[in-house]
Amino acid sequence: MLVLSSLLFACTPQTEIAIDPSSASAYGHLDLTIDLTESGLEASEVRRVVIGGVDAVELRADGESLTVYAVGSPEVGAVDVVLHADEAVTFEGAFEVSAPIDLGGPLVAIGGSVTHGSQNAIIDRNTTTHGTGAYVGKAFGAYFPLPLIHDGLFPDMAAEDVGPAPDCTLPDAGVHSLNAAIEALGALFDDDAGETNFALGRLNPDHVVYNLAVPASAVADTLNAPPTDDIGEQILWHLVHDPAGDINDPVPDSQIDLLEGIGPAVVFSVDLLANDAIDGVMAQPGLDPELMRSPEEVEPYLVELLDRVQATGALLFVADVPDLLTLPPATDSVAYELAQGTSQEEIDALLDDIRARTNALNSLLYDVAAGYDNVQVVRFADEVDRAASTGIEAGEFVLTNQRFAGLLSLDGLHFSDAGYATTANLFVAAISDELGLDAPLLDVGEVTLTDRFSPAALAASGLVAADCPTP
Repeated sequence: MLVLSSLLFACTPQTEIAIDPSSASAYGHLDLTIDLTESGLEASEVRRVVIGGVDAVELRADGESLTVYAVGSPEVGAVDVVLHADEAVTFEGAFEVSAPIDLGGPLVAIGGSVTHGSQNAIIDRNTTTHGTGAYVGKAFGAYFPLPLIHDGLFPDMAAEDVGPAPDCTLPDAGVHSLNAAIEALGALFDDDAGETNFALGRLNPDHVVYNLAVPASAVADTLNAPPTDDIGEQILWHLVHDPAGDINDPVPDSQIDLLEGIGPAVVFSVDLLANDAIDGVMAQPGLDPELMRSPEEVEPYLVELLDRVQATGALLFVADVPDLLTLPPATDSVAYELAQGTSQEEIDALLDDIRARTNALNSLLYDVAAGYDNVQVVRFADEVDRAASTGIEAGEFVLTNQRFAGLLSLDGLHFSDAGYATTANLFVAAISDELGLDAPLLDVGEVTLTDRFSPAALAASGLVAADCPTP
């Protein structure tokens, strides 16, 4: 623990604080304990803590110590810590922020849930800080402010929500997400004001965030913001981007609007087009290729989006769409079709159609992206295929995208911590190669050790991969 001091004013005595740990990367996102024994301040009276110009959150007083959750800082080196009690007291250079790997600009994420970080079809502080976006920011040590949603705002899935073996039918992610969003509205209602207050759902409602991705966003949503009649998306977008907004008003800015306000950046997206394809598999029950958007529908939005990103001077890394039929919900949809009397020949035709439409979207992405010098397509589909065929080595583990096998959360669609770290490594490598950097990859095996969706953790809750074989 490093003790640092500063003069408050020329006429006042010197005071001291001790911070543990005494340093962090610009990315931040860690607990800090501030010892106020020598400061002259009472921990219980401190209402606000600013570290390197950014407000910490979750202030917790314990005797003469104060624990805060620090969310990083764009300032590097020895930065000031300001404690607000009866007055603001500045401790100059009291905390050390290490410089990030130089990307030449801020790091920004756009897209949907797999970029944002969703698990069990919901978002909260824990999922967002273990999503692809957060892991990329952590790998580069970059200041990457996240929209921190209160844990518990959205009702989570549990092991008992999964059907019995051997089918082990997974909860419907779309239905759960919508119901969770509507239920969250009750917690967001401010009785005193007599209206919904989205700021109640955020730990840091005043922060400008760089992870702009919002679950369920398709290309058109990322470009223009979601439709006003989609209540589920409007709730999520207000929480992430417009916590001061009114539930009766549409979200005023799209992700691209917000990106334009940030300026030249290194931008990445895992799932820019994925939500244009997902309904073919996830609009359960059953399989319905007609629900997938066609390249003709997507192309004008994609072109306009890439034009606007290019105009900001940004460098964009965007993933292609994986074979969604390798994910467990596809197996559940096939089982439903069989139960409805659909013949195997008809099912095979549906599966072939879904794959053909997915390939058509990817062809569109590659063809359009080829016309932009600032756009690089990352082969995410190949990584998902590898996970399905041989698995992903993670220390002593081999993880796959089958149910309860280490790469997915309980909804079978969104990733585990290890799955997100694996995905993040694709982007860390692509960005590093393009910019001539040497950023370290995340240790997925280490991530697995604390992952609540690891095979061992799930087995402890009664969900064993071997009990739920996937055809």
